Amino acid sequence: MEDKAALRRTCCQTLGKAFKGEFKRQNLGFSGANYELFPFSQWMRLDTHLYPIYRFIIAIGLLAWACVEIPLRFAQNTDDYTKYNYFLYVTNWSFLLYTLSSNAFAIFCTFYNCKKALGSCLKHSIPGLTVVLDVCINGLPIRLLHAIYPMIYGIIYSTFSYFYFAGDNVRPIYSVLDWSKPGKAAFVCLMITLFGLVVQFLLFLLYVGRITLSAHLNGRGKVVVERWWNESSQATPVKEVIKDIEAVEFA
Repeated sequence: MEDKAALRRTCCQTLGKAFKGEFKRQNLGFSGANYELFPFSQWMRLDTHLYPIYRFIIAIGLLAWACVEIPLRFAQNTDDYTKYNYFLYVTNWSFLLYTLSSNAFAIFCTFYNCKKALGSCLKHSIPGLTVVLDVCINGLPIRLLHAIYPMIYGIIYSTFSYFYFAGDNVRPIYSVLDWSKPGKAAFVCLMITLFGLVVQFLLFLLYVGRITLSAHLNGRGKVVVERWWNESSQATPVKEVIKDIEAVEFA
């Protein structure tokens, strides 16, 4: 009966109840809130892994933005007064506070969502974060066809896990790679291998973004962007563009 009554409640009725309960003195804080739910998403399916990843994507994006914007503003302005004007605007205050709170909240959510030991969480998350950071900073090119290498890596590890299990090791390395259920294990291996394509594509997008930003700042990326356009239009021989790239890199 209660479920049927809950279904009959309209959005307007629920809004009215919520609105009526807001005007209390204790609501100036978080009185009555369930603090245990703060680190988790509203949607339970996102718990454990997806929500912390989502929080870190936002946190890293904002941090990267701040790390690019602030030095750029300082470089564009010569006198000290104009430089420090950045910190006078409420928009920039809000942006920096949001960046700090997002990074703190990402760590907070990860700590409470991950049931493993802190060392294990760090070992699984920090390499991925450092790869993203490194792609944004280093000068190495990312090629889409290089996706074949992480795929080969996935095939090698999948084969190793099979022979490990076949060598009288009853307990699988990972529960999802249980070769006593070969169909499920093979499917997981296939998904892991194909996931390399997705990761490589995302890294390629980061690479293109890095090159484009560098080109807009009149940096080394400008030559690479010119090469892309010239190769697509076949207006300039590739050898000449490569010479230009080498000249910029070693200037």
